[in-house]
Amino acid sequence: TMAVAKNLSVKTSDVSTAFIHASIKQWVLVWPPEEFYLQGGVVWKLKKALYGLKNSPRLWQDHFASVMHQLNFARCKSDANLYRHEDNSLFILCYVDDLLLFGVEDKVKHVFKLLQDQFVIRQTGTLSQPGDKLDFLGRTLVKTADSVLVTMKPEYIDRLLADANLTTCRTAVTPGTDTLKKLVEEETLLTREEHATYRRFVGQLLWLSVVRPDITFAVKELSRGVSAPTLEHQAKLKHLLRYLAGARDFCVELRPKLQLHEKNTSLNITCYTNSDWAGCNKTRKSTSGVLCCVLDTVISSLSRTQQTIALSSGEAELYALGLGVAESLFLRSLILESNLAKSCNLVVFTDSTAGESMANRFGTTRKTKHIQLRFLFMQELVLSGIVTIKKILGTSNPSD
Repeated sequence: TMAVAKNLSVKTSDVSTAFIHASIKQWVLVWPPEEFYLQGGVVWKLKKALYGLKNSPRLWQDHFASVMHQLNFARCKSDANLYRHEDNSLFILCYVDDLLLFGVEDKVKHVFKLLQDQFVIRQTGTLSQPGDKLDFLGRTLVKTADSVLVTMKPEYIDRLLADANLTTCRTAVTPGTDTLKKLVEEETLLTREEHATYRRFVGQLLWLSVVRPDITFAVKELSRGVSAPTLEHQAKLKHLLRYLAGARDFCVELRPKLQLHEKNTSLNITCYTNSDWAGCNKTRKSTSGVLCCVLDTVISSLSRTQQTIALSSGEAELYALGLGVAESLFLRSLILESNLAKSCNLVVFTDSTAGESMANRFGTTRKTKHIQLRFLFMQELVLSGIVTIKKILGTSNPSD
């Protein structure tokens, strides 16, 4: 989103045999192949990290961080995978051995050549002109005139449907439905084989839900049954897959409403929160829903089951506000540490008057004296001016 707003170039690259670039300081001895020493009695001392060692990923990350430091990049504490150049003109995101580079075209090419001197690295894609397309971590990014479209490859959903024998199924119009509870009354546990299949499907759906806010709540509900899934969970899974069959091409559009320049020193982070009070029929726990936006673009979407049972709808909304504030603070830390803006204003919206009142006052009241103090951390943030809590109509709340 910031790359589009600042008109930056985006490139991806891949480091070949990444772990082997890192040196090992401690003694690690391995048996060599038998054909090297027919008499035996010889071991090798590793000089470089080898695939299969538990500490190889850490050694590679430390080695990559040291190389970035030599190239005048600072590692961000808010996201240890993100590196920022000292002149704020270039950013590099490292996910294991996949790199994502953001910056001015000429500087990106220059740094890429410097990286080629350190690693065995190749360029895998670029987003500079409208129509450019690249793949990163299984996601497909497409550049348009004023946005970037992020989606999962349709083949990913096709494989899910094929594994579930739903390639020719009738599609559903919603990710879930309340009628499944009535159709499957018995809580019969799945067999061991069905349980393993259910776990595999939920894991794949969790990976998909990161770029599909429309299924976040449904996948969260399926995840709660991973330890002991029943026929009801299996029916909910099939319903969600039928929904995906009719919504293969849905994507997230990163389209900032504002072009940023050097004079833009302030940035707004807008967060929308909501909850359903006692939505779980078994545990009576509520669900928190959060949408965080930067430049009027949805950056993150969350759907989490609350750990505490709320005694009122206002209390459930307060817990949702806490989750939204925590996510907004993370985005604020990331933006400020990356020097993408000099200051960040956090505005959190809720459609609950009671939740807004509890968050804006200081301390507890007769109805909130049972609430643990750790859930009231946002009150101090509101008093200090870091966070602003505002009311929004329920019909206008996108986190519903």
